[in-house]
Amino acid sequence: MWGRARDPRCEQRSSAAELSTRTKVARRACVLLTLLLHGCNRDTRPFQMGVTYWTPADPSLSARSDVIGTVNDRAITASEVIQLQVPWSPTAPNINVYARPVAWLARSHGRNFALAVEWLDGDRKHLRAANEHPWSFTDPEVEAVFTNSVVDAAKELRPEYMVLGVEVNFSALYDPPSFRAFVAMFPRVKAAVKAVLPSTLVLVTFQYELIRGYHGHGPGPMVIPPHPELIEHFGSDLDMIGLSTYPQIEFDDPRDIPRTFFDVIPDIGRPVGVFETSWRTTGGTSSDEETQDRYLSWLLQEARRRDFRVLLWTSACDTLLTTDVPPRYLDTVHGIAGSMGVLGLWTLPGEPKIATPRWLGALSKPLPEWRKRPERPSTERERESDVRGDELAQTRDELPRYEHQRQGANTSREE
Repeated sequence: MWGRARDPRCEQRSSAAELSTRTKVARRACVLLTLLLHGCNRDTRPFQMGVTYWTPADPSLSARSDVIGTVNDRAITASEVIQLQVPWSPTAPNINVYARPVAWLARSHGRNFALAVEWLDGDRKHLRAANEHPWSFTDPEVEAVFTNSVVDAAKELRPEYMVLGVEVNFSALYDPPSFRAFVAMFPRVKAAVKAVLPSTLVLVTFQYELIRGYHGHGPGPMVIPPHPELIEHFGSDLDMIGLSTYPQIEFDDPRDIPRTFFDVIPDIGRPVGVFETSWRTTGGTSSDEETQDRYLSWLLQEARRRDFRVLLWTSACDTLLTTDVPPRYLDTVHGIAGSMGVLGLWTLPGEPKIATPRWLGALSKPLPEWRKRPERPSTERERESDVRGDELAQTRDELPRYEHQRQGANTSREE
């Protein structure tokens, strides 16, 4: 059903993943002991924190330097890691032209950079731009173009985290042959990236509610079989299990989320990170700032309890003005659904929400030294920054203005 034919390699991974209860208990005990020995107490946190970078959906606002200045300031304030999701297709393979300005923003303020390559279309049912120019990962030429694109990005941008696919389990549902081809090529692409940037963590993300068997790509929710085995297909080739999670898809109130919510994540001996999450603050009875704050409180507790390594919020600022959110909050405005424009920790004008102090309070707690990402060798571009300062500064005026198809994609999942 999920587009993965069993082969010997897959069987080996599945066998390795089927650990005995005793082994799993022992592993968890080791994690707890490690946390105790390294002092990961209430005065520290085990995970890096950050946000995904989004400009306003309204082109007239994203063109204003004062608005972009606010967006940049809040992204810096809220982050140790700044992530950018870059659209990719064989007809538009240049990652660096989109990512260079945000990578500069992160580097110039001492933040880590996470680069996420988004090759699925906004509706998550098709490969990006494949309707106009059909393509598939089954094509060796596409693999070569993709590999060259991400290697070029790794060479220049030097991300600490490199996400080679966003919410890839949708591809398994809607395009099984291309998904199987991507799983097969992932180790080769990862090896090429590691050859030029050994320290980066290479992964993909999975839409977690879909992994749990809850598919909200409307109209209305659809229950399907849980499929954690899709994570196992990648297995030890992943440096980390990346998740996007929006429990609001399933639950009206964070207080209803069970303690077992994250139990579906398979144990493949890899750390887990949340690379996208939020709770909207407008639209529906469960969408207000108080509820968002309750969700963040629950999430921080779970991330600590589960020993997650990364926690990235969907956006520092809203991407819509509250006054622009339509009464029918699933209706589209400025290219995105109203419900997806109010996921930030700050409003678009930069005013803090109720959850903002909680996020900043958690961010203020130090990471244990053993959990900090290692220092990278500086790149040639960074070493030349003093003499090329004017060139780098110009990138501040070139921040991405691409379509907000990604945010619009999640719209119907929430109903």
